[in-house]
Amino acid sequence: MVRHRDHLVVKCMGEQYAARLDHLEALMGRRTMTTRNLVERLCETGHLRARHILVGECACTSSLGLPAHAGSASAS
Repeated sequence: MVRHRDHLVVKCMGEQYAARLDHLEALMGRRTMTTRNLVERLCETGHLRARHILVGECACTSSLGLPAHAGSASAS
């Protein structure tokens, strides 16, 4: 299940292209385990990819986007 908070986080990450796990923690104001659970859930649904870019550093995630809410207006 994709939550409203998930949409906000992925939108922000999409604007930045990628984000480190520790930066997502600060953005969300949540603890490490909560943030990891969110990232895992979004990776499982295909909305994110998580990769270690540098050895010993936090994982980085990149947004693959989320579908718009049904009924929401889209700009053309």
